[in-house]
Amino acid sequence: EDDTNGNEGETATKTQDQLTINYFCGRRQVQRKDFYLIMATLIVVLVILVALFVTAAIHHHKSLTPPVQKHTQSNDVSAVPFPYQKFRLPAYIRPTHYSIDLRPRYDQLLTDGSISINITSSKKTNFIILHQKFITIHEVTVKEANGKINKVVKTAEYPKYNFHYVQLENFLHPNQNYIIHSKFTSHIKTSVLHGFYRSQYRTASGITRYLYSTHLEATHAREIFPCFDEPAMKAVFSISITSPPGYTAISNSRYYMKTKLHDNSTLTKFRPTLPMSSYLVAFVVSDFKYLEGKTIDNNVRWFGNLVTMQWWNDIWLNEGFAAFMEHIGTNHVAPEFQMMKQFLLRSYRRAQSADSLPSIHPLVSKATNSDQIESLFDSISYKKGSCLIRMLRDYLGVANFNHGIRHYLSIYKYKNANHNDLWRALQWASHSKANISSMMSTWILQAGYPVVTLGKQHPNGTTMISQQRFLSVQKPKSTRRSSTDPSPVWHVPIAFQTENGGKNNFMLLKKTGLYHSLLLEHLQVFNDVDRHELLDDSFTLTKPSLLTVKVFLNMTKYLNKEKNFLPLYAGLGSLNAVKHAITDKIIKKKFEAYLYSLIQPQLQRLGWKPQSSVLQGKLQHLILSFGVHYNDTTIKNYALSAYHQWVYNHTKLPKSYRILILTVALKFGGPSVEKVIMDKYFHTNSASLKRVYFAILAKSKDKILLKKLLAMSLDPSKVRITEAVGHLSLIAINPTGSKLCWEFYKQHFKIIHQRYNSESFTLSHLMKALVSRFNTEAQYKEVKDFYHLHNNVGVAKSTIPIILSKIRARINWRKFNEAATIEWANKYLP
Repeated sequence: EDDTNGNEGETATKTQDQLTINYFCGRRQVQRKDFYLIMATLIVVLVILVALFVTAAIHHHKSLTPPVQKHTQSNDVSAVPFPYQKFRLPAYIRPTHYSIDLRPRYDQLLTDGSISINITSSKKTNFIILHQKFITIHEVTVKEANGKINKVVKTAEYPKYNFHYVQLENFLHPNQNYIIHSKFTSHIKTSVLHGFYRSQYRTASGITRYLYSTHLEATHAREIFPCFDEPAMKAVFSISITSPPGYTAISNSRYYMKTKLHDNSTLTKFRPTLPMSSYLVAFVVSDFKYLEGKTIDNNVRWFGNLVTMQWWNDIWLNEGFAAFMEHIGTNHVAPEFQMMKQFLLRSYRRAQSADSLPSIHPLVSKATNSDQIESLFDSISYKKGSCLIRMLRDYLGVANFNHGIRHYLSIYKYKNANHNDLWRALQWASHSKANISSMMSTWILQAGYPVVTLGKQHPNGTTMISQQRFLSVQKPKSTRRSSTDPSPVWHVPIAFQTENGGKNNFMLLKKTGLYHSLLLEHLQVFNDVDRHELLDDSFTLTKPSLLTVKVFLNMTKYLNKEKNFLPLYAGLGSLNAVKHAITDKIIKKKFEAYLYSLIQPQLQRLGWKPQSSVLQGKLQHLILSFGVHYNDTTIKNYALSAYHQWVYNHTKLPKSYRILILTVALKFGGPSVEKVIMDKYFHTNSASLKRVYFAILAKSKDKILLKKLLAMSLDPSKVRITEAVGHLSLIAINPTGSKLCWEFYKQHFKIIHQRYNSESFTLSHLMKALVSRFNTEAQYKEVKDFYHLHNNVGVAKSTIPIILSKIRARINWRKFNEAATIEWANKYLP
């Protein structure tokens, strides 16, 4: 989301921990020769004891964390290069069925397993390559369908690509069936949310309970069992797993047998799944109560999993389509949520913000290693992908679009496809529409999006439409296009609406200057979505100085008449960003007074009354939040009264207003309120309430409290490792906490990146939040210099140029717009 707008959302986090063991030893010097023999004996004994201690410590350590893989070749210790150098598995060997039996040792955080994989090969070969990571493989055998063993003559590991190489004595022959059997041991993780991991919760009586679950997307199935861990390698999975007493196991399909074992554990066997990719395997072992027949089979039911992308460079087909369809589905069953309007904020706006940066990647990008694959799970794949699906649906029409999607699903059901397959299906359904593939290639194969400019209308009634790439900050000179290079071009579906009416929802305005007069004089001409887009676009265009900021500022004058959420969200949020960007304290005060005057009518209209409309409820929360910031007396009195009733009379806080009430109480209540909320944080068993209480405390202006919260965030006994990055981000977006959090991050860089090194989304979100308030040349240089020395940020490395671009955009905005903003404020604001 665009962090210059001043509207912060919740932070979703994924986390990883790294345990380390340090050993220290000392030595003494003995000068007297008489003691040499005695001391030598003692040293030998000491070495033995230390060795035993180290062995025990390492054994314990291995039970908690995955081992570091080494490049080894069993049966061959010579320095022979690994026999297969490509990142992708050989495409000619395909799995058809997995039989997986897992016997976790829950107390030791280990899983003993056995697996049988039915495979076929389309060409003659004498080797097989599987994926495995952090797994100890005890044995591998390969058999023909008739049971005859094909002897394994050599195995080798290639940790760079997580390969396990198996060389056979005899060749596999095309179109014959073979079975790979293996026994292995893998790890149950305790500090990351991928692979097979353990998490915990506290019961109402304060007892800590554990549950065990999986998250395997994108490349984490290989951490549980050896497999062909690529999305195109679909197969049927038959899974069985043991659960401890009192626990139940569920998986992708329904169970068909439960057997009590001698150790009181239960072996649950599940029916074969439909054909699916390895990353979709899922199971949960917990003491929760499940309804009969309820499974996690829905994982394979929606678009992206019924038809899976051929390779990860098309991950947007999964995530973008799902992100769009969740709005369509919710809008169908609960139209009162107005999800298609919310789509503008949840997807469209965020996609525009991310895609306006010069360092952003195209929607379809190369993915030739695990880090690149993980980095594709970002707002471009989710948000831009969903926006393009929406554009196609609007362009083709709902009926044609749905017809094409059904055709696509029918052809590729339980198979794999790429974006070209989708274009062909939609082209088939679109009748005489334009070339879908040609049009969409301009949107998915190049980064960015255009700003479309409509020229003056000519006497003959025609006008010129032009386009150029929209960039919120210019590319560095070293990476700019040569003057001889062709400019990027997008195939843009154009629709328009004239002042005199029209059926389509696109405004053709004669000149920019009419924005203001049209809004003031003909407000009824535009609906709330139109007004939102006018406000949002007019501010966005000021970032690369394509439009003077006075156009946007003049538009905001009508906002005291506005009663709808979308326009007020865009207008107030952008005004708030202007206020934050201005350095002149007198002008900043003028904007604070201006913002407060704009919300006054809505404060009086909405107050604290419950709203029947979802969007009006969101508007109320927005207006009250601004009112809290500007110390509105009515809000203050109501919130403090509700807080005191909660503390002293034990009444419940209205859930809809809980955060607002506690924010006001913290702002005006001082240390006593801090203590109450901190006590609530430590004594509640609810993870969601803990997040609420920490979020309230993170808004504080008290630097001592914020420093305490920062220290807490890295203490697993006080903040769950899975919550820490989200908590740090909340402090970072607080103007008072911004610099404190950045200094804390630099000081604890090593431990933070050891914990979360493989979590691209988590680290990326934190890195963006840390500098979300930075807008000076000195801050830009500090961040650039820091990451020049500390560029070992793992899968989040691609985030570094993004955050530098964001800081540069804020610097440039002030450079291009501050003088005009001050001039406007002095002219129009008292």
